[in-house]
Parts: sequence; structure tokens; C-alpha cells
Amino acid sequence: MTAPELGDLSPEVASAPDELDRARRRQANRRMAMRRFRRRSGWATLLRVIAAALVLGAIANEVYARHLENQLTEAVQRVTGRDDLSIHCRRIWDEIAEPRAVDGYVWWGDTTAHVGLPVCRHAVRWPDDPTDDDARVGLLVVIHEVAHLVGHVDESETECVAMWAAPDLGVALGGTRAEGRAAAAWYQTERNPLLFPEYHAPGCLASGRPPSSLLD
Repeated sequence: MTAPELGDLSPEVASAPDELDRARRRQANRRMAMRRFRRRSGWATLLRVIAAALVLGAIANEVYARHLENQLTEAVQRVTGRDDLSIHCRRIWDEIAEPRAVDGYVWWGDTTAHVGLPVCRHAVRWPDDPTDDDARVGLLVVIHEVAHLVGHVDESETECVAMWAAPDLGVALGGTRAEGRAAAAWYQTERNPLLFPEYHAPGCLASGRPPSSLLD
């Protein structure tokens, strides 16, 4: 008996190979879909982890910045006797919204000094390392902007007032008056001459008395 031709088989038997092929294709498609799903799920998980890390980093940075602001504001108010003055440490979004190529600035008539976040950090850590150059500059930048807040306009005079007041701010932050004087003396000889001419205050500390004080 010869084998039947495919055309001689019943429709059900003849369609079996097609059904098997379709089943295999469906199974392959399911496996491919699962691989795509896992791949997409993996990327989605990674993106969620990155987003969460960024959010946590931003929250931690904000908490730290406010801690610095609180310390500096409290010290500034103690030095000046004015509880309306405050320090704002500029965040990254401040730099994006309003770029400023300076360490600090004030708006005339305002009661808040705007200081770069790294400068705030250096000023607050000054008592822990009073001979560090960045820390000494941070201390003087903060007190310079505070001198503007209390009414000093001329930059040279403001620099001189800041150098005389630096020991007071240093003590308020937890350092010693002697270390504050040393920081001011270093600043006058090493940093003030490097500023624009209108900031120069030669012989300020050698004069024996400040042109005025933060309390005037």
C-alpha cells in the first residue's frame, strides 16, 4: 500500500502541519514579547532608581544648605544685633535662574545677603580649620556682604569694615578672636590686593581702628 498523497488526506489531517507551525510561531512570539518586557522593565527599574537617587540627593542638599543658612544667619544676627538680617546660600537652581559670577551680592535696601553655597560651606567650617585659605575667604566674603546690608556702599570701605569685623563673626561661628584677626590679616595681604581696584583697602588694619563698624 502506497503512502497517501497530502491532497488525499482529510482537511483536519492536512492542516496539522500548519497548526503546528502557527503554534510554534505563537510560542516564539510570546518568548520574544517576554524578553522585550523584561528588557523594558529593567530600564524602567533603572530609571526609577536614578530618579529616586536624584530626588534624595536634592533633598539632602536642601537640608544641608538650610543648615548652613541657619548657622550663618544666627551668627550674623549676633554680630550685628539685628534679627532681620539673613544669609541665603545659593542653590544650583539659583545659579541657573540668575547666573552670578561672584561669591556674594546684596540688593540695596534688602536684608538678605546672597552667597554661593561653596562659600557658605567654607565659612561655616572655618572654626575647624582657621588657616585654610578657602575658609578664610568664606569668612570675609560673608562679613563683607553683611557690611553692605547694614549700609556700607563704598567697596573699599566695606572691605575694611569686613576685615575689622571678621573676628566677631569668627567668634560667633565658634572660633577664637585671635584666629579671626589672623584670618583678616592674611586676607588683607594675600587676597584683597587681587580684587578689582575699587575693593583695595591698603593699610586698613594697620590704621589701628576701623572706618566704622557693623553697628554704626
